[in-house]
Amino acid sequence: MRRQLIILLALAGVIATSVVAFAAPARNATLNGAATTYDWKGLKQSTTNLAYQHEVEGQLVAGPCQPAASCDDTLLKLEIPAGTEGHELVIDIGATAGPTQDVDLYVYESDDKGVPKAVAGNSGKGAPEAEQVKVKAPKNGFYVVRAVYFAMQDGDYTGKATLNGVAAPAATQTATPVGSATATPTASATATATATATATPAPTVTPAPRPTTSSPTSPIQGQLRSTVKAGKAKLRVAVKRGLALTVGCSVQCRGTLALTVDARTAKKLKLGRKVTTVGKGTFSIPSQGSRKVTVKFSKKARKRLAKAKAVVLRIAAVAETPKRDQRFTARTKIKLKR
Repeated sequence: MRRQLIILLALAGVIATSVVAFAAPARNATLNGAATTYDWKGLKQSTTNLAYQHEVEGQLVAGPCQPAASCDDTLLKLEIPAGTEGHELVIDIGATAGPTQDVDLYVYESDDKGVPKAVAGNSGKGAPEAEQVKVKAPKNGFYVVRAVYFAMQDGDYTGKATLNGVAAPAATQTATPVGSATATPTASATATATATATATPAPTVTPAPRPTTSSPTSPIQGQLRSTVKAGKAKLRVAVKRGLALTVGCSVQCRGTLALTVDARTAKKLKLGRKVTTVGKGTFSIPSQGSRKVTVKFSKKARKRLAKAKAVVLRIAAVAETPKRDQRFTARTKIKLKR
């Protein structure tokens, strides 16, 4: 009896975990030749998610959405006629509440419930840039568009999905008589009747031209852009001395650095059961240029990483101008080995 109770409790835990891990999309739409665009407005939130990942070493992760409010999903059903070529799905999103709001874009192939199956594309330029993902020759089926609130303070975003290169179904025309004569008897003539019908040909459907978009390859004068790079390093050296990074800004800036590990690594290292921050640092750059910064690991992380053979670290550098009127986040990752 006790063993059965333990099994039931374990199953209940699995079910509860699955419920927490996935939330139904906030909205859904169908795109086809007759309806090629869909616009929506995201949920208004005050939340941050600095540790979201779409994949690690080629394996689908799609998370975590912690807190749950940091992810806003839109489910799209694509209806594409067989034999269609040269078509494209374009997703555009952008924060609406000011230059410091930051929302990232992830697009996945999914099932009809919106559960991600494979990465179709992602964009994370950082505030205040709008994000765009283009999916070449998308499949007939379902895609989930996930907006991740990297850093949002009482803000929301607008989204638009456009299906290009899919022709609308040809209109069907039915031939109708254009006139008829009814037999009218007369005293000396035989009644006759004539009728003629003309069919209106179906109109030729021309696919709508694809919109062209352009984005600047370099920041305009006075616009904040930041970079972060990690040089070659050994894990055992980084644990003792810290991880050396190079942070750059296009204008005067200051900000914070965070080193994180995913939930699977955190659990393996006994650091927790979710994405965990293992190191923090700050930086300040007085003018355009770059600076080397060493980020120290936390005491608990140093202890756990001392015996690790390898670890993948995600690095986020959040830069702001002195007046805090511009904000930009640069990201990278590095695999350290002993």
